Amino acid sequence: MRHSAFYTLSIYLPLVFILSLGIPTHEISAQDTNPGSSNEWDVTAPRGETREIEFTTSEGTWMSVDIFPDGASLVFDLLGHIYRLPTSGGEAKSLTQNSGVAVNLHPSISPDGSTIAFISDRGGQTNLWLMDSDGSNPRPVFESQIDRAWEPAWSPDGRFIVVRRASTKRGGGGSDPGLWMYSRDGGEGIQLIGSTYSGAAWPSFSPNGESLFFQISMTPPGTWSGRADVTQGHKQIRRLDLESGRVDEITSGVAVQQGQTSSGGAIAPEISPNGRWLAFARRIPDGTISHKGRKFGPRTALWLRDLHTGAERVVMDPVEVDMAEGMKASRDLPGYSWDADGSSIIIAQGGKIRRVNIASGEVTTIPFTARVQRTISEMAGRPGTLAENTFMVKFPRWTTSSPDGQHLAFQAVGRIWIMDLPTGTPRRLTPENFEPFEMSPAWSPDGRSIAFTSWADADQGHIWRIPANGGTPQQLTSTPGDYVNTVWSPDGGSIVVTRGSGATVHGRTVANNQTYDFARIQAAGGDPERITMVARPWGGGRPLMPRRPLPQAWFGPDSRLFYPETVGPRDGDPAGTEIVSINLDGSDHRVHVMLPHADEAAVSPDGQWLAFQEGDNVYKMPLPYGGTGSKTALIDRHKGQLPVTQVSFEGGIHPRWRNSATLEFVSGPRYYKHSIDTNTTEEIPIRLELPRHIAEGSVAFTDARIITVEDGEVIEDGTVIVRNGRLDCVGACSTDGIDRVFDASGKTIIPGLIDMHAHHHRDHEGVLPKKNWESAVYLAYGVTTTLDNSQWSSNVFPAAELVESGAVIGPRMYSTGDPIYSGDGSRQNEISSYELADQNVARLMSWGAVSIKEYMQPRRAQRQWVTDAARKRGLMVTAEGGDLEYNLGMIMDGHTGWEHPMPYMPLYEDAAKFFGQAEAVYSPTFLVGGSSAWNEEYFYQTYEVWKDEKLRRFTPWRVLIPQTRRRMLRPETDYSYPLLALGLGDIVEHGGWGAIGSHGQLHGLGSHYEVWMVAAGMGEMGAIEVGTIHGAHFLGLEHELGSITEGKIADLLVLNSNPLNDIRNTADIQLVIKNGIVYDADTLDEQWPNQTPFGDYYWVDEDALQTDNRPTDYWDRTDRTTPGPTKGKSGRTP
Repeated sequence: MRHSAFYTLSIYLPLVFILSLGIPTHEISAQDTNPGSSNEWDVTAPRGETREIEFTTSEGTWMSVDIFPDGASLVFDLLGHIYRLPTSGGEAKSLTQNSGVAVNLHPSISPDGSTIAFISDRGGQTNLWLMDSDGSNPRPVFESQIDRAWEPAWSPDGRFIVVRRASTKRGGGGSDPGLWMYSRDGGEGIQLIGSTYSGAAWPSFSPNGESLFFQISMTPPGTWSGRADVTQGHKQIRRLDLESGRVDEITSGVAVQQGQTSSGGAIAPEISPNGRWLAFARRIPDGTISHKGRKFGPRTALWLRDLHTGAERVVMDPVEVDMAEGMKASRDLPGYSWDADGSSIIIAQGGKIRRVNIASGEVTTIPFTARVQRTISEMAGRPGTLAENTFMVKFPRWTTSSPDGQHLAFQAVGRIWIMDLPTGTPRRLTPENFEPFEMSPAWSPDGRSIAFTSWADADQGHIWRIPANGGTPQQLTSTPGDYVNTVWSPDGGSIVVTRGSGATVHGRTVANNQTYDFARIQAAGGDPERITMVARPWGGGRPLMPRRPLPQAWFGPDSRLFYPETVGPRDGDPAGTEIVSINLDGSDHRVHVMLPHADEAAVSPDGQWLAFQEGDNVYKMPLPYGGTGSKTALIDRHKGQLPVTQVSFEGGIHPRWRNSATLEFVSGPRYYKHSIDTNTTEEIPIRLELPRHIAEGSVAFTDARIITVEDGEVIEDGTVIVRNGRLDCVGACSTDGIDRVFDASGKTIIPGLIDMHAHHHRDHEGVLPKKNWESAVYLAYGVTTTLDNSQWSSNVFPAAELVESGAVIGPRMYSTGDPIYSGDGSRQNEISSYELADQNVARLMSWGAVSIKEYMQPRRAQRQWVTDAARKRGLMVTAEGGDLEYNLGMIMDGHTGWEHPMPYMPLYEDAAKFFGQAEAVYSPTFLVGGSSAWNEEYFYQTYEVWKDEKLRRFTPWRVLIPQTRRRMLRPETDYSYPLLALGLGDIVEHGGWGAIGSHGQLHGLGSHYEVWMVAAGMGEMGAIEVGTIHGAHFLGLEHELGSITEGKIADLLVLNSNPLNDIRNTADIQLVIKNGIVYDADTLDEQWPNQTPFGDYYWVDEDALQTDNRPTDYWDRTDRTTPGPTKGKSGRTP
């Protein structure tokens, strides 16, 4: 095992005690929407304490090649630089060495050989550039911060260049994607092929300049990711007549259910200099390639078609594995070129540059060496520690002050707390014996009572009332329900609450309610009466990945009930949030204004002001309560139809009004009150320190095989002793005086798994259960630590604190919170300046984030702003990976790592050395994405995973069975994970790091699938290391987690069988130990230090899990006894 201290994280930071700052608010105007620009920021400059990458390579990954007209030299791209090389071979010269950390790719030589067109992001976006043939005089053909370009192709006369172009503008509205033609002297370009031809790419001019060949996608609409099939004809070649605009089919035919009409597919067309031959790539359906003993197919070959006769033949087999079915590739095949006389083709294959003779098929290699030298930015991240016995709450919710402003109520770790303002210590409101979770407190108008709602899993929830100074809660409702978000009527006589439509009584969660009611209950108790129905928050087409709060009502002027209602597009109107009011009987429905992204909003009691939250910040605006005529006003905080004032800058949620002059909200462990009169905001810290849930006492596991993950060490017949949650002795240890001894004879002990891409907070909408299956299933499968690097903050951070406190059983949870997406939205802000990037990073850090998820910010400057801000604050930065060049740019900018497969495979020496020397962390997330089928489907096709007894116990059937029962059957070689794992292993060998990431595809067991797939490229020990210590390194906590070493946290798995003999034995778990607490892996019953059953698996629906048979005459029989519900296969996963 390797130890590195180049980065780790600061997990817990001290809070300022109290700041009455009088922070001024800021009115938004047009000039503030883009205070920073790429022109003010040099995207080519490395930042921080820079690092040097330097080596020489004779191999290149995904090199696009072009040859000069005289045949003496060629150019190729390698690791974001463009090199020139004699066609006889030798040492390649970098032509773009002076471009700093810019990425340069796809070189294309002009017909006269004087100029090279290429793609570069040195201006902040991947645009079209030119340089002289010796690399001098680089200049842009076009510069756009919105549009990207790839695959330049020269017209035969050298006057024009065609590129594939696409807009990065979120939500559409940018230029139409397709093929665009530019004059070499610049201009705005002319679109030749638009989005009518989906996926138009790879332009190639005919020699006479009269037509343009290109490829298109014919993948049927609705095809799942990973289900495209090029051999079925999902990619085809077309020809555009440049004079008439007619588009002809060159290849055609797509297989359909009742028609075997596939052309076999075709991509990457290149026309010979004499116009007779069309070179293109097509797969050999039953052919495979092998790399280091691992196979993949179908194999890709280079074909020729005689355009005079139509005859086709293979000219080179194999070439590189094409990316026609993959994701995140800059082009489907490395660019290749005919030589000037048409006798040969120059193409990259096997990490080398090859020349194939067209007549004979003979392939020769053009040897090269290339010096790679880059000065790159300092990596983001800083040393971190785990708190010992206590932790600070960082994400209180539902903050609300008393009417006199003297006290604050809020919810944290499932309880309601009261704090005397401004400096009091929070105290629990309800008695210790009150068991249900508590939510959404609301003060009565006289300040004497607090209403709240509860949640008790299968027993649902109720509405309660309790004296503000504590006491015994009074249950107001007799019928349980999905209650949340209480608010008192102004006269104190009744309480309005949000009520779900019953999803939780038919096996779903609160988040799955299709509609909600606002209901009214008398303050003395009774049955709630429905006021009106409100739609579920619109999820932008992703209704089961909730990132929006449940509806909340507030009282405004005239005792009307106001509420925001998020709606999808309808009747030609855009999606947005309507600010609605009604009478208490549900009548007189009025829409006052519409906001594009808000999902929390509150009207001041006098109706003068509207406060709302967008992008996790609070804004205020004057409310036209009296109306705006027949047309609802659409308010955009950037455009000024009505003045919108930004109240918070580094976070703000749960806006509410104490009175007409005081707006309040919360952001992390800070309560804010904003004065309308003085236009200032006061910040008050919320300091709630709670005990961590760790074992007290000592426990031993004796006579076990111990895989320590320390330099490959394996201890046979050793003992592990845990004392107060940490490893006290490993190896030869005395058990004298130990509180509890477990006989582990014949067992194997490994560290707990660390899943660094675990989306397991999707099934709730801020209403978190005590028994949370999404957390429990991970711990049951031995995942003791997770990082959810893209999740609604209001789900994940409260869930993490519940686990830390011991109120919920689950793995130790870290998160990025909400990703930093591009554009404005309910959870995001357009990153238009460094200042805005820093504000977003600061917000997430204060909420509990240990990392920032930079999610494909479209401009290089934006990615650099986010990374630099995070680095200065000590946070690591992870990202949604892209193609090779995109990932290179991120790592050179200081990203800690990335997730999802780098699709190009195999990965050759150049890429492995670069990422290795940069010590990048690569989390392939094998289960999803890649160059072909999603690898999760490999496991689904190999056995009846949905019958696994443990999965059925910890996973609702609606989540488990529909995804896994009806399975796609493919040849095993169609799955890319062995080659992806080899690439990961090569990066690790050169100094990089890996991580497992199950992506929430199959909670718990999916983490083991990831480990098993790593083993295909790194062996059993390497796979265990990636699943443990590598994940700890990613978090900056390798000194605390990830190996069995004295002094570290006691996170362990006791396995029934040896994973070094068979890596799939990692799932054969007897005991899971987290923080020294010992659980039975099959049930999660605690074994030590207490003996506590897990409790009811209330999500299990035995009726739906029946596996019996019933005859058609069942109802005719007098004896209708049939076997009862039966469980599936038990034991070790096949």
